[in-house]
Amino acid sequence: MNCRIYEAGRAGSNHAWNDFQVPQSASCFRVTTLGSKRVAPESAVVNGLAGLKLSFPMDSIRILIVDDHAIFRRSLRLLLSSRSDWVVCGEAVDGLDAVEKAKSLHPDVVLMDISMPRMNGIEATRTIRQEVPRSKIIVISQNDPTIASRLAAEIGAGGFVAKTDLYPDLLTLIDRVAEDRKYEEADHE
Repeated sequence: MNCRIYEAGRAGSNHAWNDFQVPQSASCFRVTTLGSKRVAPESAVVNGLAGLKLSFPMDSIRILIVDDHAIFRRSLRLLLSSRSDWVVCGEAVDGLDAVEKAKSLHPDVVLMDISMPRMNGIEATRTIRQEVPRSKIIVISQNDPTIASRLAAEIGAGGFVAKTDLYPDLLTLIDRVAEDRKYEEADHE
């Protein structure tokens, strides 16, 4: 199976995504951090590789869900699980959490709520677009759709979906944004 891993470099060195082959029996795994020491479960050491953050099939679309309501995040995760080629790589509870997770997880798509504590989705979107420009952001909001969609366009989001219209609009938009991202990456190669 082709997989992609994110390897964190030591202080002062680069972080990088690397592609590699693993046996079919291998599954996705997470490496946890205890203080400055990274700890991997034994199952995470595949072909002698350790110190990994996340592993997903290379062709999957990695999605970060950002919303301050746990029930909504759980519902979104359930909706997204209907697609075998999508992986929810993380969840964030506010804008600050979203920025940190986007920088460490490098998701393909970020599903961003607007109204959140500590840092709202507008500021988080601006920051992520600067610091993780390959991640495409879709704004999801219960606010007035006319205003929210205009705001999403102004901050450079890849699209907007009202929380009341998630199915099937969100699924279609994720496909479109992910496809746009693939074309952009091909242009940079």
